[in-house]
Amino acid sequence: MDVRPFNGNRERELVVVAYALYVVGFFGMLAPSVLALGLNYWRRDRSGSCYGSHHRWMIRTFWWGMLWAAIGFFLFFAVIGYVLLVIVSVWWVYRVIRGVLALADEQAMPLSLLRAPRHSL
Repeated sequence: MDVRPFNGNRERELVVVAYALYVVGFFGMLAPSVLALGLNYWRRDRSGSCYGSHHRWMIRTFWWGMLWAAIGFFLFFAVIGYVLLVIVSVWWVYRVIRGVLALADEQAMPLSLLRAPRHSL
């Protein structure tokens, strides 16, 4: 993957707006997260590899979060559902904070859920 340094203020602002919408969406309002998801899909291939990696990161965060939250809601009356919703909430917050910190350091996000970002020396 070609990872070029961050070079566009407009693209950076769009990524910041998307992260902010995810933060607002976390507090029980799904609409801001859906708007952010639309922004992510719109800009993921147009933003260059560094900013595009943040858009792809947020897309994966949204869909995996929705999948596990749906399972948690389905199992809500069983204790495991409540526990799963708490875990998904903590995971969602972790992913947003990790993305924002990487953006502040002008680092790309990893391609998969399991790989850590590469740091240049």
